[in-house]
Amino acid sequence: MKLIRTKLPIATLRDCILQGRRYNAEEAFKAGMIDQAVQESELQKTTISLGTKLAEKGGNREINTLLKQGIYKDAFSVLSSLKPSL
Repeated sequence: MKLIRTKLPIATLRDCILQGRRYNAEEAFKAGMIDQAVQESELQKTTISLGTKLAEKGGNREINTLLKQGIYKDAFSVLSSLKPSL
């Protein structure tokens, strides 16, 4: 639950939990749950295009890791505090 709280706006989280609300792609995008929505027929093409753009900007892995840790600071904090279950 802690990880979900770091990603979703509080109003969205509340609606999901208390109302069991389901979201279509457009609603999920507007609620901040996803970054992009595409038609199923465009999914593979879009995924490959995004992956290619990210790979081209790959550069220094250590710098990218630090940038992501800064952007997702709360999520990293939650994940690092979890103990793996066996």
